[in-house]
Amino acid sequence: MIYLYAILAAPVSIPSLVGLDDAPVEARSVAGTTVAMTEHADVVPALDRDAVLRHARVVEQLAEGDAAVLPVRLGVAFADELALQRALREQAGDLEARLELVRGCVELGLRVLAPDGERERGAFAGGAEYMHARLREESRRERLAGELHECVAHVARDSVQRASRSGSVLLDAAYLVPGGAVATFREEVERLEQSHPELAVLCTGPWPAYSFAASAGGATS
Repeated sequence: MIYLYAILAAPVSIPSLVGLDDAPVEARSVAGTTVAMTEHADVVPALDRDAVLRHARVVEQLAEGDAAVLPVRLGVAFADELALQRALREQAGDLEARLELVRGCVELGLRVLAPDGERERGAFAGGAEYMHARLREESRRERLAGELHECVAHVARDSVQRASRSGSVLLDAAYLVPGGAVATFREEVERLEQSHPELAVLCTGPWPAYSFAASAGGATS
């Protein structure tokens, strides 16, 4: 059984790492890429808390190098190398494009919470007035979310909206930021906080580019 942690541009060497069940992480050339993997006897190791932490640690250590890294989601495994090769060949074009996209970049998360401006339905004269107020509020929130997004998106190479805007969540997004622009991105976030003190702003990262590796290792066997 082959368990996958990440896909890297080839050729590349990886540091000495230990993965799930204390198995040594290997670098193997597959379909024009280098995969970081461990081999296991028969079944995928239990995906408990320790496995989650080990998987994340391997990916983070790989991302500390100079190679482009596509993290693979937890639990992706293949019965043998033939199955691995087949899956990666099917995705070869997309993997190549994604590796080029994330090269030299890290992921930063931005979550913005707004006070709940919704009034109780009983405060309105009728259902129509209530619905019109809701529509105006939603339109205002969408405009504000778009403005906040644009304030930081210009620093990023790409971005992903991770959740629909509902309740107190005004913006929840991941940004693919070149390593040299991380400080600039954070400065833009600080400007957002200063210009909108009524909002709760949380910036996380830098992380490996999990949100921009959607299809990496997506096929399992």
